[in-house]
Amino acid sequence: MSVRSGEAFMDLGAATELTVPGAPRKADESATCYTRADIKNIVVLLALYIVQGLPLGLPIALPVIIYDKVTYSQLAYLSFTGFPFCLKLLWAPIVDALYWRRIGKRKSWIIPVQLITTLLLFYGGANYRFDKWAGQNGDAVDLVALTTYCTALYILMATQDIAVDGWALSMLRTEVRIHASTCNTAGQYIGINLAYVCIAILCSKEVPLKLYRARVWLSTFFGGQSLTLSIEDERAFQPLASMSYFINMFGLAMLVMTILICFKHEDTDPPLLEELPGITELGPKDEDLKWRILKKVKRAYALLIEIIAREPTKILGLTLLTFDIIYAAENPAELQLLEKGIPRDVFAAITPFMIPIEILAPPFVTMAMRDSSVADYIYKGLKLRLVAVICYVGMVPVAEAYYYRTTHSSLESVLFYTLFFLLSAFRNICELVVSVAFVAFFAKVSDPSVGATYMTLLNALSNVGQLITRMIGFWLIDLSSRVFRGSTDGLHFEGILCLIAGVILLPRYRTTLEYLESFETSEWYVNKAADV
Repeated sequence: MSVRSGEAFMDLGAATELTVPGAPRKADESATCYTRADIKNIVVLLALYIVQGLPLGLPIALPVIIYDKVTYSQLAYLSFTGFPFCLKLLWAPIVDALYWRRIGKRKSWIIPVQLITTLLLFYGGANYRFDKWAGQNGDAVDLVALTTYCTALYILMATQDIAVDGWALSMLRTEVRIHASTCNTAGQYIGINLAYVCIAILCSKEVPLKLYRARVWLSTFFGGQSLTLSIEDERAFQPLASMSYFINMFGLAMLVMTILICFKHEDTDPPLLEELPGITELGPKDEDLKWRILKKVKRAYALLIEIIAREPTKILGLTLLTFDIIYAAENPAELQLLEKGIPRDVFAAITPFMIPIEILAPPFVTMAMRDSSVADYIYKGLKLRLVAVICYVGMVPVAEAYYYRTTHSSLESVLFYTLFFLLSAFRNICELVVSVAFVAFFAKVSDPSVGATYMTLLNALSNVGQLITRMIGFWLIDLSSRVFRGSTDGLHFEGILCLIAGVILLPRYRTTLEYLESFETSEWYVNKAADV
């Protein structure tokens, strides 16, 4: 039954209430009342997503480290490390179906996966192994080793993400379940950006040199002796720490979180899958255990097929696969700004300022969406993000003109870097709003009885769209540069294509999102006994 059919429906709950089609539901009075258990659960989920983001940040920071040592096409191949998050749907039903009840449905996967990740991080940090792969200290970049290592980490974190997404739906009460998107988005952003800061900024030789210059300037300002460094002295400066050191620290953080999660009690998923005999009945107890496990897994995949076959899921899936294409110029523009002269430590310095925003923004966005249209928030975020990406592409010739000159006045430098920081912050905020809104919508429509599979399906489709866009963005620049034989900057051509695509597609996306929002929750759920 749906709003479009004009039929009334009966809510499943303690009281039976007639709902007028199309009328907004009354907010539960307890929706704004957060118990101590709610806050504790939100903190646990946030911490799990933060440690998940630490390994995920490594391949995101790598292009900033090796961009001047490899081609754009090679950087596109590095994007393949994100494929596990696109393919995790293949083993999500197994994570949903198989577990050790004594440990817990989700902890049965989270604990061993995080322990293996800890060992892998310690392996990469041992003997400066990761620094050698990244071509530090004059070594050649070992792109095969980097891709293999990061892909292995992504496989493990994709599995952990399946379990945590499912746990979020059962850990949080229905009234506060919308905050699953807050934990997911904020946690991953914090973890990824912490890794980005450590790898791209603190491992740069420029940081200690600039800290020394700042100390000398302060000393001179207060009457101290002025010191001038020679080129040899500047080259003698070393990074504050190696990349391998921080990878070891990430492994230690993962280990501590794994130990702490062992003491977290896990409640049984409401409602139970066993309440659906036609889907999850395992058969008589005297059946062979292997046969019962096989039958359970087969039925879990049958359930996945049933989810995919639903009309709203197919429409949302197509939207997730295609909407990112209008931002294809974003990642190439980032690297071209580095090529034009912006130092990577200055480029990455925006990240520490974004962390407080990434912590505070998701709760405000989710609270604002509680009483309004999620589709409207997503559309506005998509539109603003397109403006930010086009402005970012336009920043490239500005940077080229700025660094073409060897000397600049103080006012010019302040204006240039202020423009760069504001534009970068605006771009990140727009991306954050869209991400939070989409994940909140996923949490709203996902059936909690098969939460891991449902959330994984929607997140995987979103990840596939992002990965395809990133690869097309890098390949299109090389292709357009060859076609025009260098007479036209490939990035400018790509930016124009993105603008045209955005003008054509954004109104269509808005109509589609509004149509998706008109579906009743019961039309998304495969378990009619689930709490709607």
